[in-house]
Amino acid sequence: MQVTTQTEQDPVEQRWSAQGLANKAVRGTFALMFRQVWVHAANILGSILLARLLSPSEFGLYAIVLFFLTFSVTFGGTGLAANLIRQHEEPSDSEYRTVFTVQQITVTILVAVVWLSSPYLNHVYHLPLQDVWLFRLVAVSLALTSLMVVPQIQMER
Repeated sequence: MQVTTQTEQDPVEQRWSAQGLANKAVRGTFALMFRQVWVHAANILGSILLARLLSPSEFGLYAIVLFFLTFSVTFGGTGLAANLIRQHEEPSDSEYRTVFTVQQITVTILVAVVWLSSPYLNHVYHLPLQDVWLFRLVAVSLALTSLMVVPQIQMER
């Protein structure tokens, strides 16, 4: 009985397995590119539709809130989640708890800043007083989306 190791494998089989891997990589690349094009196209079409349906002042308010939401999400992330996704071994419960805790502290500070500065932001953009709640809703949405960090890490691994 002869046992072959991977190094003793037939060169034709090695080539085909490498070719299969290359094909999967190419298909994955095209799938990701298609997804990105589709997402950007949907965003553009949605913005065009909103620009046609909303008044200029309503669309401006939408743009302001969207900017602050994007800004908050960008600076609310700590980057620790990406590190857990990239590491080779499965993260321990302690690592998950640490990432969650640091993420929640960061988001809590950001939410407090946005919440407390909402009247000032409202004044800067010359919005009616009743629109202060929009900035506060952005802060609340950031707090709620931060709760999905650990499950998102586990799904991506």
